[in-house]
Amino acid sequence: MRLNRGQIKTVLLAIFIVPFVLVSCEEASDQDEALNAELSRITPANGSIDIDPDSEIVVEFTEGMDINSCQSRFGIYMGELDQIPTNMMGQMTGMIAGQFHWNDAQTMMIFHPDSSLMDSTMYSICLQDGMEMHHHGENDMMGPGHMQGYGNSASEGIIVHFRTSRHNP
Repeated sequence: MRLNRGQIKTVLLAIFIVPFVLVSCEEASDQDEALNAELSRITPANGSIDIDPDSEIVVEFTEGMDINSCQSRFGIYMGELDQIPTNMMGQMTGMIAGQFHWNDAQTMMIFHPDSSLMDSTMYSICLQDGMEMHHHGENDMMGPGHMQGYGNSASEGIIVHFRTSRHNP
């Protein structure tokens, strides 16, 4: 079977276009996957009671996250907040001081308060919108839709409330 000039052009065009389309689809799939980072767990969970005052706070994500963007959008405060503070960068008045630790995959942020939390006290964990995924940059920020179901919706993120237990001496 002999191909005419038009058929040859079509075959050659297909040879060059198919690999490009396959690569483009793979890149789009990778981008879609990267944009789907969500919270997968917060400990203590919203509404928890009788939490040990020496407990750590754990925030888990489905994808590796940018450490600085997450830590700067995290805060724990004494009391039951209904709004996220306007500036969570650095230590604000009322913010509980502590140290952050991460797992190697950067999917688990662990906060250790510098001292025990107070007994029988309500606390609020604030997570502000805009946490970035690891190696993706500011165009791949986790928004409020990716944080739903883990706390109370706030205008710029979520707030998780929990109450500590009473230590018996």
